[in-house]
Amino acid sequence: MESSVNAIVVFTLVFLVVPAAVVLRSFRFPREGQLDEWARTYGLDLTDGNWPVVTGYLRTTRRFRAVGGAGGWFIGGLPLLIGQPLPLGIDNLSLALAGYFGGAALAELRFSHRVAGPTPRRASLVPREMDDYVAPWVRRVSWAAVALAVALLGVYAGLGRVGDGGRPAIEVLPGVLGAAMVVVVATWAQQRLVHRPQPLSAPDVVAADDALRASSASTAAGAGIVSALLALSHVLSSILLATRAWPVRWLILVAEMAILALIVASLVSVFHPEPWWFGRRHSDRATA
Repeated sequence: MESSVNAIVVFTLVFLVVPAAVVLRSFRFPREGQLDEWARTYGLDLTDGNWPVVTGYLRTTRRFRAVGGAGGWFIGGLPLLIGQPLPLGIDNLSLALAGYFGGAALAELRFSHRVAGPTPRRASLVPREMDDYVAPWVRRVSWAAVALAVALLGVYAGLGRVGDGGRPAIEVLPGVLGAAMVVVVATWAQQRLVHRPQPLSAPDVVAADDALRASSASTAAGAGIVSALLALSHVLSSILLATRAWPVRWLILVAEMAILALIVASLVSVFHPEPWWFGRRHSDRATA
């Protein structure tokens, strides 16, 4: 009885109160300082003409992302109440990230429709490419991590070392398949962003549109690489639990630390992209 009460208290505080606070805080965004920081990150000069577009975008995306992330975190906490663990490869962080990036995708669909609207559209004289908004290595690492996770999972299933402390491969499979799906959707989202028609507008609004594309593409790319790396990490963890060979265990531990570092760097880059994360920037090529 006492354990049930403790579980309810923890669930209420960690999986209800905290997500609710995050969602409420998102409705205070963006303040002036946050707006200026976002504009500096994406090299945009805010004007009276593009300020409403940028503000509307940031409000929409921040709220959708917060609601999605909070929803994923809440779902991840439900096993605490029912006493059933989640399958390996699907955890609180994975569900929160899935909800966050899912909210970002919905926000993009909603906002892109509002930006494009019924106005005439034009094509840029310099064709847009995916590498203009996110560095190509991000997509390559995402696909490579998924491919490696699938290959290692197949090897792990063939070894049948569950008795040494590992988990059945079938329990790890949902996380790997989910990550593969996220990478596919993230790649599709970036392509959609790149080829989205541009409204016929003033130069400052066109510049804002390019910055919005870069922001959304960065989020989509982050969803792909983080999901893929998390799936790979879970597969390696399963192999680690199932093997007693210390050379293999040390190799996996080193790989896990490298994966964790790249996950943290990728998450930071979603919110504060650095030059190593950005592509060539279409706006620079178009004005060259």
